[in-house]
Amino acid sequence: MREHYPRLHVPDVKPFKDVLEALEFLKSTEQLWVLKGQDDSVKTFVPDVDDPKLAARQIIETLKENEAAYNSAGFILEQLINAAVEITPEKIYYDGVPLAVVLEFENKPFGSGNISIQTGCSQNLLFPIEMGDKINAIAFPPIVDEMAKQHKGLFYWDASLLIDKRTGKYISANSVPTGLAITHCSPSSLNVRQWIIIFRLLFEKRTRSNSEPWLVRCCS
Repeated sequence: MREHYPRLHVPDVKPFKDVLEALEFLKSTEQLWVLKGQDDSVKTFVPDVDDPKLAARQIIETLKENEAAYNSAGFILEQLINAAVEITPEKIYYDGVPLAVVLEFENKPFGSGNISIQTGCSQNLLFPIEMGDKINAIAFPPIVDEMAKQHKGLFYWDASLLIDKRTGKYISANSVPTGLAITHCSPSSLNVRQWIIIFRLLFEKRTRSNSEPWLVRCCS
């Protein structure tokens, strides 16, 4: 990430193998943190308060209640980016040639039956943007174009970014980059409805509400 996305800010991560060491660190911290286990045997804990001291107290209590499990698996404290704005620039290629770039805003809190806060692309707003827009230099470094040239047919790349309201920095989200290459999907395998979705996305210069799977998903 640091090598290929130099313009992104990577949040601080503090690894720990001992709960007592983490307790000492949390007593003096002035930042908000998320507690994450190094494997699935221990839970991730996100404080529900904005005050660093109170948030640290919640993590301390979680560590104490599950000390043996966290000591066994190991864990990290990752900087919490609170009240961030998420954007997803997406770049679409065909035979390595860039076709279009869109800026996507995903509707995650309310989506697929309103059953989860992580419903992903159940509903999006897509804004066609210009190839030369500044956000593309951040989201699509040269390595992305190099990878696209290695794929025949359609190739799709997105980069979910968080904007920290406090600092204005662009920060990588967990899904950056997803690397959804769909070269297994040849043009001849697409039906008329799928092609309509593709051409609307690529060539309509207006805001588009996407309430169903689109070109990448329709090929899966």
